[in-house]
Amino acid sequence: MNPANTFPNQNQESPQGTALSFGQTDPPPSMPAFQAMENDAATAPVATPPDGQSQAPPPGGDSSSPPMVNSSKKGSRRNKILASLGIVLMLLGIGAGVLIVRNNQLTQSFAWDCSQYTFLLDPDGTVRVQNGSTIDESAQLAMVYINGSLVDTFDVPALDSGSSIVVGTVVLPTNQSYSWRIEGSKDCENSDTVTVENQTTASCSPVIAYDEDWAQLTASDLSNLEEGDVVRFAVTGTASAGTFDKARFSVNGAAPVEVTDLRPGSEDFYYEYTIPVGTETFSVNAEIHHSEYGWF
Repeated sequence: MNPANTFPNQNQESPQGTALSFGQTDPPPSMPAFQAMENDAATAPVATPPDGQSQAPPPGGDSSSPPMVNSSKKGSRRNKILASLGIVLMLLGIGAGVLIVRNNQLTQSFAWDCSQYTFLLDPDGTVRVQNGSTIDESAQLAMVYINGSLVDTFDVPALDSGSSIVVGTVVLPTNQSYSWRIEGSKDCENSDTVTVENQTTASCSPVIAYDEDWAQLTASDLSNLEEGDVVRFAVTGTASAGTFDKARFSVNGAAPVEVTDLRPGSEDFYYEYTIPVGTETFSVNAEIHHSEYGWF
């Protein structure tokens, strides 16, 4: 409720109606009595209650209003706690950053140096591993691919700095170009392509059977052989370049037998075979070896 409306308005008889005029001795008619009381209370000295006693509310005040609490000490304590918590979090963040940096440095220091740790494949099929780096490398596997196909896997032991080792051999294509790749199970790999410019064409002739006097046996002669008879199987090869230095024979699936003996007056390699007990049929396989390009 507006206090100005509880008293008669004496401004209505003012000539202009826009200003209020009050005397110096009498209080303005429109001022409520409680406003003067409040002004007196504001200028009056504040009584300090004895220790241990609470201060009574001022006369005429609203008893329902909560007492004023000095929160400056609590706020200061809370600010200190927040500041301490911020410092702890900052220290934890710095420690975590240092730990991450140190872990990254350790990881980098123990990383494989693939520019110095290399896999090598020699022309004869020897697989070598060389550690030319300045740190020791741990063990892993070496997987060897020839023309994109996995041909063998070898164990590579831990290698000291500056050491090398032969881990195995693989069979390489003969008389033709090929590509190879050796891949480590942990890290690093090497690859290359070997180009054969002057490719040699070579072939192996059919197997010919002779008796002990070097008379060639016909199919009928072979069917009449008996236990204990001696048969000499011979084979030769043809090539556009190079020479042959040996041959190998396998009879009825037995392990191949290498020979270097030549049939007299020829370049045929031969194998002398005695028919064992209980043998009634023959199946003979032969291969001939080129001095540069391997078996044909």
